[in-house]
Amino acid sequence: MADKVVEAFLGSLFGVRQLLDEIATDAPVKKLKAESQPSTSNIFNFIPTLANPFESRIKDLLKNLDYLAEQKDVLELKNETRVGKEIRVSSKPLERLPTSYLVDAYGIFGRDNDKDEMIKTLLSNNGSSNQTPIISIVGLGGMGKTTFAKLVYNHNMIKEHFELKSWVYVSEYFDVVGLTKAILKSFNSSADGEDLNLLQHELQHILTRKKYFLVLDDIWNGNAERWEQVLLPFNHGSSGSKIIVTTREKESVCEYPILESIGRKILNMCGGLPLAIKSLGQHLRKKFSQDEWMKILETDMWRLSDRDHSINSVLRLSYHNLPSSLKCCFAYCSIFPKGYRFKKDELIKLWMAEGNQLADLPSNFSKLINLRHLELPYVTKIPTHIGKLENLRALPYFFVEKQKGYDLKELKKLNHLQGKIYIEGLGNVIDPTDAVTANLKDKKYLEELHMNFCDRIEEMDESIVESNVSVLEALQPNRNLKRLTISRYKGNSFPNWLRGCHLPNLVSLELRSCEICSLLPPLGQLPFLKELRISDCNGIKIIGKEFYGNNSIIVPFRSLEVLKFEQLENWEEWLFIEEFPLLKELEIRNCPKLKRALPQHLPSLEKLKIWDMKAFW
Repeated sequence: MADKVVEAFLGSLFGVRQLLDEIATDAPVKKLKAESQPSTSNIFNFIPTLANPFESRIKDLLKNLDYLAEQKDVLELKNETRVGKEIRVSSKPLERLPTSYLVDAYGIFGRDNDKDEMIKTLLSNNGSSNQTPIISIVGLGGMGKTTFAKLVYNHNMIKEHFELKSWVYVSEYFDVVGLTKAILKSFNSSADGEDLNLLQHELQHILTRKKYFLVLDDIWNGNAERWEQVLLPFNHGSSGSKIIVTTREKESVCEYPILESIGRKILNMCGGLPLAIKSLGQHLRKKFSQDEWMKILETDMWRLSDRDHSINSVLRLSYHNLPSSLKCCFAYCSIFPKGYRFKKDELIKLWMAEGNQLADLPSNFSKLINLRHLELPYVTKIPTHIGKLENLRALPYFFVEKQKGYDLKELKKLNHLQGKIYIEGLGNVIDPTDAVTANLKDKKYLEELHMNFCDRIEEMDESIVESNVSVLEALQPNRNLKRLTISRYKGNSFPNWLRGCHLPNLVSLELRSCEICSLLPPLGQLPFLKELRISDCNGIKIIGKEFYGNNSIIVPFRSLEVLKFEQLENWEEWLFIEEFPLLKELEIRNCPKLKRALPQHLPSLEKLKIWDMKAFW
């Protein structure tokens, strides 16, 4: 009787959760539909709302729950007080005394062979695996699991083999913090406070590089998530460490071969996806009857065609078991195209921004004055008045449209921008004062800047050259900048700020497709520059003393470790004024006119690559 009532109770709870999920999904959809309708139709939209489509189901669920609540005496249910960080409502526990590792070995008979086999297993090595083996002693209550574990635990060979030994009684009820504290105490360590992070850090410290033996006696609760959390610190001991658990058998052992056969069929359905296998495994480990496993095998989700769904059916099953809040986060990812590579931090920021990733942002977008993160990887039109979002912290891309070079001024007050930003279409900026107004110099939190002028092939004239020179000069970044890329630049000279006194913290620089510049800036004066790459700069014929700078006090390129020249089709000569004391990697590729001449003294060089050099040999 009690089992049937419990099953009905859990079934009703599941029904409640499913209904709440449907309501949570339905409400915003209806809201969006209502907002999209013209005002004249509001009276017609109002009428259907008087009939709640969920009303009858809610009444049925409440009726069932009221009935089941009256059955609590049948189940002997009671409210329990808070234990650790959990609240439990459970059946009355039997009075069970905690166990200890002490045992009277003289009263135990018939276990010698089993004992010897177990000791042999415990003394064996773990091989190359970092995972500590967990050995289960499974059986019904009263079968002698704990006594057998005591017999092994107290054997002299075990005492001599392990540096640390511990016996912990778990019982039917436990929380992760409480059990972690009990394990710490069993290793003679203090276990103060309730901070799980600190407790597990202390436990990990104790076990590191120690060969330990732990017995967890009388485990009832098989909650996978809890046990994964408990066992986190235990993979830092030395090879040979072992853990024994004693636990009660949930179902008859004779049923396991049948489950194995069903499990193999389910495994074939997973399509070799590790995530799908793990997700389904976590689901099945809580179910022990043949009927429950067959329900999973025969579910309709396996038969959904690719046309009907866009995710693996096993993951769909896992999705349906997620809490409502996590379902929203998971569903949000559907706005990205197939094959899109996620970055954890960026996705979290998008969740925080509550979904401003749209192809065409609304006209009143600028009213989101508290918005801090905006991801626009597929937007080619920057929202109007984006400059009003003065609290914005992340803006990875900014596009300057043709005929709208003045848009660059929208960056003026975005001085809280952090990380990196790609500014595309700078060739469309006509007036250098717009570049000055962009105020890059005051964006002290930016660490990485990519400036792309133009990727279109167009006829060059003097006005374009002069415009590019003036605009780039006006786009002086903050001195805190660490990484800089300049590409498709049509000017004939590099800016004056591209030197050590203006960019003292720069560690990486790339000059790409700056085709009509004939002289390189004094990059040797950048004190912390570690990586330098120059490519497709066909205006360069000679690299001489201007490259190193004329400061006699500073050693040129004193921090440079990687130097790459690629596709310099007109480069003929490299004049060496100074050596490169820390250079580890030098690469010269497809510079057909360069004559054979390399630095003579490169004390730190580890890698040299030279190819496609016709005049070099």
